[in-house]
Amino acid sequence: QLMARLFAEGLTTAGGSVETETRELPIHFATSYDSEYEIAEQIVYSDPQGNVIRLRDVARIVREYDDPDSYITNNGHKAVVLSMEMQEGNNIVEYGRQVDEVLTAFQQTLPDGVTVERIADQPKVVDDSVTSFVRDLMVSIVVVILVMMVLFPFRSAIVAATSIPISIFASIGVMYVVGIPLNTATLAALIVVLGMIVDNSIIVVDAYLDNLDRGMSRWYAAIASAKNYFGSILLATLCICVIFFPLLVTMKGQFLDFLQDFPWTLTISLMMSLVLAMIFIPYLQYVLIRKGLKTKTPRDGKKRFNMLEVVERWYGYAFDWTFRNPWTTILIGASTVALAVVILLGLKTRMMPFADRDQLAVEIFLPQGASLERTATMADSVYTVLKADPRVRSITSFVGTSSPRFQTTYAPNLPSKHYAQFIVNTQSVEATRGVLDDYSDRYADYFPDAYVKFKQIDYQNVSTPIEVRFRGDDIASLRQAGDSLMAAMQDIEGLVWIHTNYEEYLPGIEVKLRPVEAARLGVSRAIAETEVAAGYGGIPVSTLWEGDYPLSVVFKTDESEDVDPSGVGDRYISTGVPGVSVPLRQVADVVPSWNAGQIVRRNGVRTLSVMADVRRGYNEGVAFKAVRQAMVSRVGPSLPDGVEFEYGGAVESDAEILGPIVQTLVTAVVIIFFFLLFNFKKVSISAVSLIAILLCLLGAALGLWLTDTEFGLTCILGIISLMGIIVRNAIIMFEHAEDLRIGKRWSARDAAYDAGKRRMLPIFLTSATTAVGVIPMIISHSSLWTPMGIVICFGTVVSMILVVTVLPVTYWKIFAKVKVKKQIR
Repeated sequence: QLMARLFAEGLTTAGGSVETETRELPIHFATSYDSEYEIAEQIVYSDPQGNVIRLRDVARIVREYDDPDSYITNNGHKAVVLSMEMQEGNNIVEYGRQVDEVLTAFQQTLPDGVTVERIADQPKVVDDSVTSFVRDLMVSIVVVILVMMVLFPFRSAIVAATSIPISIFASIGVMYVVGIPLNTATLAALIVVLGMIVDNSIIVVDAYLDNLDRGMSRWYAAIASAKNYFGSILLATLCICVIFFPLLVTMKGQFLDFLQDFPWTLTISLMMSLVLAMIFIPYLQYVLIRKGLKTKTPRDGKKRFNMLEVVERWYGYAFDWTFRNPWTTILIGASTVALAVVILLGLKTRMMPFADRDQLAVEIFLPQGASLERTATMADSVYTVLKADPRVRSITSFVGTSSPRFQTTYAPNLPSKHYAQFIVNTQSVEATRGVLDDYSDRYADYFPDAYVKFKQIDYQNVSTPIEVRFRGDDIASLRQAGDSLMAAMQDIEGLVWIHTNYEEYLPGIEVKLRPVEAARLGVSRAIAETEVAAGYGGIPVSTLWEGDYPLSVVFKTDESEDVDPSGVGDRYISTGVPGVSVPLRQVADVVPSWNAGQIVRRNGVRTLSVMADVRRGYNEGVAFKAVRQAMVSRVGPSLPDGVEFEYGGAVESDAEILGPIVQTLVTAVVIIFFFLLFNFKKVSISAVSLIAILLCLLGAALGLWLTDTEFGLTCILGIISLMGIIVRNAIIMFEHAEDLRIGKRWSARDAAYDAGKRRMLPIFLTSATTAVGVIPMIISHSSLWTPMGIVICFGTVVSMILVVTVLPVTYWKIFAKVKVKKQIR
């Protein structure tokens, strides 16, 4: 009766409306309860004699907190977490400063013992990243200028090097005007393009020195150095610029957000360097450089060491050998491509790396159905170990719940009583790596009934790196396939916490009403469920509103809660006979039961996923190959009927990146080919220039293999950069050869030989500056950008050697039997 009365008072239905000729008047019933007093005064029984029983006569009405299903602590103290996110289009570093000001002022108003602490600080992460990149950029500028000083005559080096700071700071100014921010991607683009910026100036200065050596006046030599190479430099620069823009079409989601400013930054910088090389550098070299390379003689008559002369001498030996053995040279060039493919196929792969953060996450998983107290005990054990480590600054614990999303690619688990999460802040990035190295494997198998996962913040948005999904309608068949795969995965080295998303079966209590006895005593299923629920935790029956804040009115028995499962059958329930109650076991069978822990559907189809983590230090790609082999050889042949499978996890995430990347590469190659065809007007030489792109693979592969670096997304960006660099070098070389062969009617062999000799120096200088320009990126040990620096550095050096040796010989053999038509003037 109490339940029915209270529920009826709390139920909200439509009150109807009164319609007149002019308007409609809706009828609203006022809220029944506005306070505990009104609940207590509620009449729950009355008789014709006027006797009434109010709720306060048979019940206690008290305001209390519900039993917690989660809580948060910071360094062992209860905490409330406030999460803030910046609106798009603002400066996140400035946003962080403003938040600091507000928090500092707010701290002054707090009572003693209450403090405010940041547990995640994205503005600081961005500020540190930008500061680091700006430092690397300044170091790169200095290094490139020093290399120019060593390789070039002093005045020539000064002229060429001036284009670096001017181009960089002018580019930053243009970026500011057009609204391109300084972030990780744009700063990386500036470092990558740093060595390329000086390339155009080097070509112009080299041509100027050559013109002086041939007897031209300084004025005409300066004009000719820019005028004669404008077309080649423009085409080469455009090729490097356009190959990145297909990324803006093919990439989607967070990867597009990450890379959308990269092509624009690179294009602005290269175009700025082109303008300087064509306008400013000719005038500057006219003013500062008065003699060519061959006309310079030391005042004391002594010959000084010249690095360029050494390079030219050794190159001459190698170059003469290539022309004596042309087919062997071409075969060596083709062999380097085959060797590069072999090395690349053997590399470890991980498309998105781990983040460099002074922060890590710890996730604790207990069997589903575990109580909050049990989870809290487990979390406290891990917390005690971590807080004693001097490398740890603070620990924020989320017991029974999870943190807000403090990293774009890190999605915390759904809240649950059997789950806990820590956000651990460390002293430095190196300290984070040290903590992960020391604890990850130690505690992976330490607790017999729980899994403690030390998780490094990751740019890869997957919950578990290894995942195989089974789809079908029959749960038993899905579990059979999943159990078979888990048994096979137990034999694979490096895998840990092999489990399914259906989780363990949960123990429970099933109540089966006996129809005859229940009907005879007037016990319905609703009555039995309601009274049992009231005895074990309570049941909501209404809502009390305080303004716009709701308070649930919960109905429960006043006796202490019986936590013994065997006592459920002894609980008394009301019958249809007034004043008579009987034990539940008198009208029902109370038996233990097992229930599915979780049933997951994917796109509407029941899907069981077998998942596993990879131990720290093991490569996910290698582990997945072993899982796929086990799936094909051991599980696949015995797969139940109606069950299909697919791979998820890291391999699925990588496939989402590789597809657009392949489209980008194909599109870039097509665009470059049409640029070359437009310039050379010959399919043969355009095709050779395009095929020359493959010469970048060996250096990139060797660099990653020698440094034991995983192949990832930024490596592909580095290879795309190398494609543009090689095409630029091929254009510069073939333009010179074509001018000699067609314009001056030289033989193909002589034209190729002279092109190699003449263009080796600028190609060597531009490659040297490009390679050293990314060295600060390499030594920064950034997990995101160091692989890209390695690819560009090693790839540029090796491809430079192949370009100046293989391409001239290839040009000679292509046009050896092609006769040049006589030109009529």
